[in-house]
Amino acid sequence: MAVQFHVAFSAEVGGAGVLAGGPYYCSQASLALAEGRCMRFPEDINVEELVSITKSTYRTTRTIDDPANLADDRVWMLSALQDSVVATGVVNKLDQYYSHFVADPSTQLKGVFNQTGEHAFLTLHDGSECTYFGKPFINKCEYDAAGELLQHLYNGGLVEPTDEIGDGLSVGEIVTFDQSPFVDEPYTLLMAALNDVGFLYVPDSCRNSSGPACGVHVAFHGCEQTVWDIGERFPLETGYNRWAAANNLIVLYPQARRTSLNPKGCWDWWGYTGLDFASKLGVQMQAVHRMMLSVA
Repeated sequence: MAVQFHVAFSAEVGGAGVLAGGPYYCSQASLALAEGRCMRFPEDINVEELVSITKSTYRTTRTIDDPANLADDRVWMLSALQDSVVATGVVNKLDQYYSHFVADPSTQLKGVFNQTGEHAFLTLHDGSECTYFGKPFINKCEYDAAGELLQHLYNGGLVEPTDEIGDGLSVGEIVTFDQSPFVDEPYTLLMAALNDVGFLYVPDSCRNSSGPACGVHVAFHGCEQTVWDIGERFPLETGYNRWAAANNLIVLYPQARRTSLNPKGCWDWWGYTGLDFASKLGVQMQAVHRMMLSVA
């Protein structure tokens, strides 16, 4: 979903951090392809075809932004050594995909393929044991994925959080908001597979109108990481907030939900909300984009 959102809204989004994800439109609106080549059989992913689809979609329909916008963007990718869900080759294909668009892949793209860990969001000290597979899919691996991700996206320009900042909650707060205003009729939250509420982390410094300008980072949870599955552990334990507090960033944590077509509460990257799921017309894509603009 992070890749999908980045590519579709590349005029406004400056990069992506991707944990165990493949290239844009990998599923081509097929659950079989999503569960096959996009997770387990990367040798079947035709990167050149997906690059061609990306370019032709902009050229013919304008339902995604001009992929030329990706030229100066930065992308961080992680495939943990023990990941039993998404093959490392899938993330390698993502690297190859972005290399067709960025100006200097050697500096703008960073892939981490030597880190111990299961299919999870890897943290310094929160969550389950490092190689455990299961909820909350947040694993303590003495590795700060959030920090590594953000630091690359900002080209090494972020300030290291101090011990005084802690988890960020002493110098900021998590705000709950209603997601329903961001979905247009005839869709409902249930039809869009969006939860009633989403979350924002807002540093105290970003509440002061005379303070510094604040950036916005969108953090998409993974499958089985919705608030119905793990409560507020994704915004609380992944480590984004401490970096956000130290660097005047607001973190948007939108929330998907479980439905009959989406039993694991995943974001839509294979078309369960409709064939326009990967474009700016997709109901989830529109909703998160509106949330992002509202926060900004």
